[in-house]
Amino acid sequence: MASKKAVKPILVYVESHEDISFWYGILKDYESSKVKFDIQLPSHESLTKGKQKVLERFNDNVGPYLILCVDSDYDYLLQGRTETSRLINQNDFIFQTYAYSIENLRCFSPSLYHVSVQASHKTHDKIDFEELLRRYSVITFPLFIWSVFLETIGDTTTMNLTAFCSHIRVQETETIKIEDDRGENYFQAVSQRIVTQVNHLETVFPQYFEKIENLKGELDSLGVNSENTYLFIQGHTVEDNFVLMFMNPLHLSLKREVENSIRALARNTQEITQEINHYKHKISAPKEVLKTNTEYKSCFLYQKIKHDIERLMAKLDR
Repeated sequence: MASKKAVKPILVYVESHEDISFWYGILKDYESSKVKFDIQLPSHESLTKGKQKVLERFNDNVGPYLILCVDSDYDYLLQGRTETSRLINQNDFIFQTYAYSIENLRCFSPSLYHVSVQASHKTHDKIDFEELLRRYSVITFPLFIWSVFLETIGDTTTMNLTAFCSHIRVQETETIKIEDDRGENYFQAVSQRIVTQVNHLETVFPQYFEKIENLKGELDSLGVNSENTYLFIQGHTVEDNFVLMFMNPLHLSLKREVENSIRALARNTQEITQEINHYKHKISAPKEVLKTNTEYKSCFLYQKIKHDIERLMAKLDR
């Protein structure tokens, strides 16, 4: 057995506390008797966190034993058009999510049924999450292309990220009733907002038509298409203002079904109370389950992360 002295730690700086658990969930697969990962927040002098603070550590002799792990935001898609994008995409010791952020990977659509069952402890056929996110992607794709394009030309006034997210989010007034329409009214509302905004942009900037079409082709070569757009738009919007807007009422519906089943089968009120309390203690809120969701490893973007890490490990073996 190798001695403890043989273990050489790789220092890893990440954006936030949540990022520590996310990146450890990926990096731990590469730990061995010789290599361990020491994952930390970027500042030792203050509570300052975030992507830019992590990237400031680039000058601290970044290399095989000091790496940086960050959310891609649009930097992967910008392909070197900005200084930050060049830094992230061209350095072997900066690792990125390729998705917009860790939230997008946690919302990887094939994993969401698993999340809903984990949260409620009940299987169901109420929502096809893969179809849900596919439809959301198709609807948001035309405005997403404009959002990325405006970033490529440095236009932050026509439609900034906040404005883009306001168009694609579920508004609080758009209550989703799982039993009634599985959110069909929401798709109508968000589609109408997006079509209106895209029509406005196309009217104001007809000279950009060819460049928009070229950008679609460029993004397609990076793996971005109209059916997986949700992986590349702002993660907090996807998680909080779309996925959870469906998952929370679904969770309540499933919870209600389980509790009704308990009431129907229980022999007396005491047993009802005991069983329902026991059930409530076992289940979790969907948001909490999403925070620990690691069922994204079949996503093609995870394979890109894995490839980058394996390239690092190969450098260590030389």
